[in-house]
Amino acid sequence: MRLSPKIRRRPWPLMVKDGLKATLAKLTAQLDAAGIDTPLLDARLLAGLAMGLDRQVYGHEDIPLDADMMTRLDAFVVRRLTGEPISRMRGWREFWSMRFDISSACLDPRPDSETLVAAALEHRQQVTTTPLIMDYGTGSGCLLLSVLSEWPMATGIGLDLNPDAIAMAMANAERHGLN
Repeated sequence: MRLSPKIRRRPWPLMVKDGLKATLAKLTAQLDAAGIDTPLLDARLLAGLAMGLDRQVYGHEDIPLDADMMTRLDAFVVRRLTGEPISRMRGWREFWSMRFDISSACLDPRPDSETLVAAALEHRQQVTTTPLIMDYGTGSGCLLLSVLSEWPMATGIGLDLNPDAIAMAMANAERHGLN
């Protein structure tokens, strides 16, 4: 992977002595300058990831930064600036208020895909028999499992050509008690 000149110049630089607040300000400015749509959110998520937190750093501003955290943070920032979604770095994505593990075997669930889930759930009022829902190219299973989580009478089958995607969907189903 070749880095653009913007990334190679790294204007921040990240330093332990700056503390979290100053580090977030520098990261936000860098991400904003690179055209990231949500620079403050991304800065907080990346810092949380580098600090070993599951989500953002809200409420954790008092955790001291050490050199290892800064090294991890720097690596995450470079990955983000090259276009890698934060969900890929974390290995999971929230969708329909549920957490789904993801990997290179499946696409990253997009927020606008939640419209498909909403449409399926609106349709359930007209259904008089036990529905069977097929999800072709199920990937992480997020679409099918989100519908099944709110439609207990439905049965679903997720199909995918990639065995790793099927394993991911099955693990997500088990996590949500939908296996």
